[in-house]
Amino acid sequence: MSETEIADQLFSCMNSRSLDKLADIVNDDTEFHFPGTAPLHGLTRIQKFLRILFRQYPTLTFTVLDIIHQTGVFVVVWTNTGVHKSGQSYENSGVTVAYVENGIIRFMSDYFKLRRVLCNCVGKRGRQGDREMLFLPFPLSPLLLSSVRYKIDKKPINRFTHR
Repeated sequence: MSETEIADQLFSCMNSRSLDKLADIVNDDTEFHFPGTAPLHGLTRIQKFLRILFRQYPTLTFTVLDIIHQTGVFVVVWTNTGVHKSGQSYENSGVTVAYVENGIIRFMSDYFKLRRVLCNCVGKRGRQGDREMLFLPFPLSPLLLSSVRYKIDKKPINRFTHR
């Protein structure tokens, strides 16, 4: 199986929730890094993690925008949309980097942008409506916080000084 076919199968399994089919491309030697979690080792732990993720997001669909590959490695550029179990809409984009050996993913890691959700909330003057809010899956470092603050406030921040 080529790197592109393995990437296609990975995201097909995710979208169809056919986690048993991961056994064709993931085994007990596979290591998966997901932001905000400890590294996951092996097919069983990766499947368990994905089941937990799918319980949190009963609706979650990935759209593959591009697959960049060479022998032994692929990078998938993707977007996803879904609904959190709380009912909040969700959208995200990112990349998955994977190293492949003999048709099996040996290592993969996800990198993604800040997630955005729409929440139904009461705003100023008591008006209710959907508002876009940042929903972060993991704690932010001081450097990233300063970057986010700069984009919101449009003020330069000395990135080497912790506030």
